Amino acid sequence: MKIPTLFKEYIWLIETIHQAGKITFAEINEKWCRTEESGGVEFARTTFNRHRDAILDMFGVIIECDRKDGYRYYIYNKEVLNDDSVANWLFSTLSVGNMLDENVGVQNRILLESIPSGNTYLKSIIKAMRESRRVMITYRRYGAASANSFSVAPYCVKLKVGTVLQLQRDLENRHDLDAVAVMYHNEEDGEDYRIGYLPREDNETVASILEMGWTDIFECRISKINEEAHPEYQVHLTIKIKRNIA
Repeated sequence: MKIPTLFKEYIWLIETIHQAGKITFAEINEKWCRTEESGGVEFARTTFNRHRDAILDMFGVIIECDRKDGYRYYIYNKEVLNDDSVANWLFSTLSVGNMLDENVGVQNRILLESIPSGNTYLKSIIKAMRESRRVMITYRRYGAASANSFSVAPYCVKLKVGTVLQLQRDLENRHDLDAVAVMYHNEEDGEDYRIGYLPREDNETVASILEMGWTDIFECRISKINEEAHPEYQVHLTIKIKRNIA
């Protein structure tokens, strides 16, 4: 599988920063210039920042800068590199393809199992989600004498790390005068859904800014999901002030 150059750069950045733990931009460029892909040309700062945004959108990986520790970059949510998400599956698949591209000399000694039915089944499941239908799945475990059938209802959209959310002032909340609702916009039906509220102890400043009409000043994304925690604490957010406000 031939991996496009841009994807190779994304994969290289994630792996380099993850392996280093924390690394400066200068150190990233030093390592990058040692690779054949670089052609001896450093990453421009604007290119690096665009790559960070693309990596977040595609893989859900947040590359943060620790300004208190020498402006070193690190993977903020490195646990996503070990979860069972589609984004991590895609990253792992591209990483393997990239590794094979870099080791052409031994490709004929590496055997990969093909799963021709995977794409077909995935299309059916996505179609069922769009049309709100149930799916009947028949599965036979390797070595088992018989197969089992079961019905599933893939109705929900699972929030993932990197999902963009909106903050909205809730003036009608009788329990918290400074209530700030966290909203999710579903592009499928065009509806906005409230998934929760900012913690009471952290919402006063945000509520005041929203009341002044600065509704688009915040960039809010999911930074961590802990499904084992209490429902009120399962979703962690990162809230930033946007750099360019019109």
